[in-house]
Amino acid sequence: MTIAKCGMLSTTVILTGIMVLTGCGNPFPTASISGTVTINGQPAPKIVVQFEPESEQKNGTVGYGASGLTDENGHYELMLAHPNKDIKGAVVGKNKVTLRMLPGEETVPGIRDEVPSILPGGVAAIITEFDVPAKGTQSADFNLPLE
Repeated sequence: MTIAKCGMLSTTVILTGIMVLTGCGNPFPTASISGTVTINGQPAPKIVVQFEPESEQKNGTVGYGASGLTDENGHYELMLAHPNKDIKGAVVGKNKVTLRMLPGEETVPGIRDEVPSILPGGVAAIITEFDVPAKGTQSADFNLPLE
């Protein structure tokens, strides 16, 4: 084996080792996203917040979705639905946002106990849009007015 072939083989082995140790990473630009969901200005606990990217990325795909669950104060933080890594945030750019009750939950005590759904108009989910900025935000807030 010549010196040139040994050098190429060594480089290939080293690069493969680095990829195995670090993983392939996330090919989509992401940013940290958190916020608060309220209903008529009151914290909305147990709401699933889902972001689905709509902006096509350089590789022709839209990227991974992200989701979070509101706590008792209505606060949530998104986690990317990456199959191999825990990544906080969502894909940068235009996202479709779906807000729905946590499955199995029917009411939010103190806000609206008498109906099977707390979402406006009795719908199963609210769908809106949010543009995820490259630097992220801690104020991706949604207020759901009850009718």
